Amino acid sequence: MYGSDKTNAIQNFTRLLTPQQAAIYQKITNERRHIYFVGFGLGLIASFIFLAWNHTSRAGSRRLNRTSTVCIVGAITLTINYFYYMLAPKSDWMILHIDGDTQKKAWLHVYKLMQYNYHFGALLGLAGALTIGNVFC
Repeated sequence: MYGSDKTNAIQNFTRLLTPQQAAIYQKITNERRHIYFVGFGLGLIASFIFLAWNHTSRAGSRRLNRTSTVCIVGAITLTINYFYYMLAPKSDWMILHIDGDTQKKAWLHVYKLMQYNYHFGALLGLAGALTIGNVFC
């Protein structure tokens, strides 16, 4: 997410923006980044709560095995992150500030790239959550 603003698609798009549009774009990207990391943090907190519960209250034969625990940790983290990001209120949308066909086409290219980056980042986050779950089992 931090390096995603350095891609050619985004640089081409930002070159087409007026200074006012560029400021709006920067505000929107900072807000979205913050929402993403808050959702990921909440997912990790919920996963740690689950791990603590599984370790303390499910003693003996009722405790989940390592594979089940790791999968549940990944599912908790990813689900909370995804729904938090999708349901969190966003203060503004870039599409409302775009003028002309050239900016629209450039924005569509950026939007598709961001969709890819979001899902790739979610998979990396899932891998990290699975690793954390595996360590604490």
